[in-house]
Amino acid sequence: MFEVSMTPERANPLDIDKERIRFLYPTRSIIAAEKLDLTAITTQDLSRGVERLTRIYSLGGYFRNPQGGMLIGEPGSGRKMLLETFHASLQSRGELDPNARILQVSLDEAISRRSLVSKSLVAMRYPIQDGGTGIETFKQARLLRMYLSKREIRLWVVHNADIFVRPKQNSANLLPKHTAELAIFLSSISRELKLPLLLVGTKKLRELPRTSSDLASCTDIEIPMGDLSTDDNWPRMLSGFKKRLLDDFGIQSQIFDQVGLGMIAQYVGTSKLKLARVMLEVLMIVVRDQRQVATVDDLKEALSYLANIESTENVL
Repeated sequence: MFEVSMTPERANPLDIDKERIRFLYPTRSIIAAEKLDLTAITTQDLSRGVERLTRIYSLGGYFRNPQGGMLIGEPGSGRKMLLETFHASLQSRGELDPNARILQVSLDEAISRRSLVSKSLVAMRYPIQDGGTGIETFKQARLLRMYLSKREIRLWVVHNADIFVRPKQNSANLLPKHTAELAIFLSSISRELKLPLLLVGTKKLRELPRTSSDLASCTDIEIPMGDLSTDDNWPRMLSGFKKRLLDDFGIQSQIFDQVGLGMIAQYVGTSKLKLARVMLEVLMIVVRDQRQVATVDDLKEALSYLANIESTENVL
């Protein structure tokens, strides 16, 4: 799967702590956590999301006006997990060439058509640098169309798509010129190549018809990702992690009593991502100590370490 970020990389405290983790935990702990990390706890929105993404992907290329979608959810709601689960489902059915088919690009506030074109080409391993004259930009745009078709891209995933619903200051419903041009460019390529688009962002994306009707008409299938407070996500995910700890690692859990659940809830809030991080940390601690029971003390140690990581991130 092609992927490129157009946002300047910010230091990730989890990466910064990578070497420190090797001192905190033995290799067996990290291997166990990696195994658990690959597990997707099935929730209603995850199942529904995979189903809708499969429809978008499977019907791409057949209709004059391809049907795309909007993947909507707040940070930590599981948008990345949904895309990874969908990607894995295609691979398991043998429907995905590992070198093509899905192109992912992340936008930023200063994105332009020129930047999108050149970065997309780089993501598809075409040797090109960002920038250039107007003529070069025109040639690159034409080259991008050819590459999207030649590489048989079946889905174009555009992250941080909230920029398409942020109007220009003091101008009702008007986007900055470069953003409006980019929206038209994306929708025109989608129709020309019968290529489905998937915009990824927050609930603000629901305002897209107000700021870009062209782009909204290409991405009308909504794929919502709820947080832990939605429907039965909280008990389902807790039950899922408890089962995985027991089935995959033989670890009994004493962290899901009233005291433990209160501690977990206070830390994770509504974030599925934070819940997963707590479970990974607890698992590494128990495996490190070669025990078969996860206790509230393990949970306290895990939460203390995660809080330390977050305080590091706030300083960076």
